[in-house]
Amino acid sequence: MSGFEWFLLIGVVIAVPLVVAVVITLWTLEQARQRNRKNRDVGDQGTGPAKRQATRSSGSPEGTAAEAGSPDAESADRSGN
Repeated sequence: MSGFEWFLLIGVVIAVPLVVAVVITLWTLEQARQRNRKNRDVGDQGTGPAKRQATRSSGSPEGTAAEAGSPDAESADRSGN
């Protein structure tokens, strides 16, 4: 490979994306550092994000595992109905 090809390989393909990634990472960390602490999403203990409770709708959703395994559902899928 010629010198210009080495420059393209190292400079453009490796160094430029690496520099872009470092700049974006440093900018993101700076934004997180400047963010107001009361707006951060932390739990009561400050150990991580707040935990949310899962909820279920009152009805059973269509396409549950029990329905999918039934022979009627499989034949309906094959026939396109």
